[in-house]
Amino acid sequence: MFDEPISALDVSVQAQIINLMKDLQAEYDLTYLVIAHNLDVIRQIADRIAIMYLGKIVESGPTDVIFDNPSHPYTQKLLDSLPRTSIDERHREVAPIAGDVPSPRNPPESSRFHTRCPYARKTCTEASPMYELGDTHRKACYRTGNDHEYWDADELGDGSPQLQR
Repeated sequence: MFDEPISALDVSVQAQIINLMKDLQAEYDLTYLVIAHNLDVIRQIADRIAIMYLGKIVESGPTDVIFDNPSHPYTQKLLDSLPRTSIDERHREVAPIAGDVPSPRNPPESSRFHTRCPYARKTCTEASPMYELGDTHRKACYRTGNDHEYWDADELGDGSPQLQR
């Protein structure tokens, strides 16, 4: 297990460590559990990833699927915030995630992201689902399929992601 294995290292040393990890993984058929905030590094070394919000997995799946087609609203916002190298996106603005962050000491039992989610409905305040989107892709969000009461429920408040009390 690695917890932020290269976060405090110089970029050239980071590359060396990543290459060493990949070489050892290939040579000895190793599996790593890497906890990191640097998603560019994770994309380089991971076959599968799990995105967490307030200590709970909100989306998991193959790395390329998550990066190419993020499904959970938090994953979408997280990946949208990554710096881009394309010159076409140099003036791109990334809006911060609206809403209130729940207390990490006392997170909601339901969807932990519902207080900040632009798609939140009342049902999101009541429970937290985990839907299979494919054989290995899962997300904790009701916005999957049209067969759930979520689609008929009113948005919270005035449409902004605020918890009604």
